Amino acid sequence: MNGFISKLARLALPLTSLIAFTLLWQVTARRYPPEQFPAPSDVVRSIVELADMGTLWSHMGISLARFGAAYLLAVLAGIPLGLFLGRFIRCHKAIDPLIQVLRPISPIAWFPLAVLWFGIGNAPAVFIIFLASFYPVLLATISAVRAVPPVYLKVAGNFGAPAGMTFLRVIVRQRFRGSWLDCT
Repeated sequence: MNGFISKLARLALPLTSLIAFTLLWQVTARRYPPEQFPAPSDVVRSIVELADMGTLWSHMGISLARFGAAYLLAVLAGIPLGLFLGRFIRCHKAIDPLIQVLRPISPIAWFPLAVLWFGIGNAPAVFIIFLASFYPVLLATISAVRAVPPVYLKVAGNFGAPAGMTFLRVIVRQRFRGSWLDCT
């Protein structure tokens, strides 16, 4: 019985704040036209209407495809570059100022350039999502490579492992041990 009460107590505060936020939103929205600030009830009603018409699902599919393509591109670019920059510190020191200048720029700030470069359509949206995903993937990969204990690299060198094997077997495998990428 005590376990149930403690679980209920842990849920009460977040649930109460969510309900309070929704009520505040509903009350505040009454002061504005629905076109400017729709109430939660208007939002739910519109979602149901779009679902009934069938347009919600097609638009959700397009948005998920954009997100998937952009994130896949960010992973395909960020992980290899992160592996390289994490392993070769001099290269990282050369490129890091550029990364640190570009990284804090909000992806939304890139939107006018994205439209100029790619036109209207899916490409600018994919580019913006790519930028939002690329830097976290890149920096996490660099950090993961740097977190490999140096003794592992020394042991590989002592056993005469070639650089490519050391990179794949020590750095990459060490970081992905226990994940779905670990084949052994």
